[in-house]
Amino acid sequence: MKILIVDDESHVVDAVTLLVPWEELGISKVLIAFSVQQANELLDMERPEIAIVDVVIGDALGTEILAHINERKLPTKVIVISGYDDYEYIRNMFVLGGIDYLLKPI
Repeated sequence: MKILIVDDESHVVDAVTLLVPWEELGISKVLIAFSVQQANELLDMERPEIAIVDVVIGDALGTEILAHINERKLPTKVIVISGYDDYEYIRNMFVLGGIDYLLKPI
């Protein structure tokens, strides 16, 4: 199984990558993207089963990634992460198919 971690902050990506025992959870490959474009390219090429996606990625929004997943009918399940505790930031991610939410710092 593959997982994609998408966040524009490298320390967040490092923390998520290092803190989770991926192999114990059956994850054989951890993919990393720092932008929406990188994420969408990896989604198309690698087709990960799970994605952990930040709500705000630089000047873009994580909703663009969920829209990409929906348009291409990818089976990827999305967990949303955000430094914002304002539900409006998160609501659109759920509307587009996000399945869970984690508040930073993780």
